[in-house]
This record gives sequence, structure tokens and C-alpha cells, in this order.
Amino acid sequence: MIFGLEFYKNKNSIMVVICLVTGVMNSFVMIVTRAHYTVDVIAGFVLGHYFWLVSQMLCGEIDKKIGWIDDRSNEGYSINMQGS
Repeated sequence: MIFGLEFYKNKNSIMVVICLVTGVMNSFVMIVTRAHYTVDVIAGFVLGHYFWLVSQMLCGEIDKKIGWIDDRSNEGYSINMQGS
């Protein structure tokens, strides 16, 4: 779930589809083999999305504190090398 959201954020649609298909297949196997209850699998998707949202809210502040440039419009992240 989290990998799929990261790929979605970076506009990599092929990997988003692969992550979605893999997540659905993994959920199906977990339910069929009775390794988890259905509610556990659904809760995993919901909580995974929630934790990704929380991490996105916090990462800007954390990046500022450790010296990373907070530029979310850029494709990748770069390290602030000023002063080194």
C-alpha cells in the first residue's frame, strides 16, 4: 500500500498498477488460507493509507530539521549541502 502511494505521488503509473495487483492478490491469499480475517486485511489497507498521510504531513518538518530541502514539486529529494 505505502509503495503504491509513493509511486502514485511520483507519477509512476505502471508501478502503481503492479502494487495494486500485488496487494489484491496478497489479500486474497491471506483470506483464502485463513491466515488473517477479512477485517484485518481491510484494516491493513486503511491504516497503511492513514500512516502514509501522517508521514507526508510530518516529513516536511523532519526534512527541515535534518537539513533536507523541502521541495515537494521536484521529482526527487536533494540534500542541502550549504555549510559543509
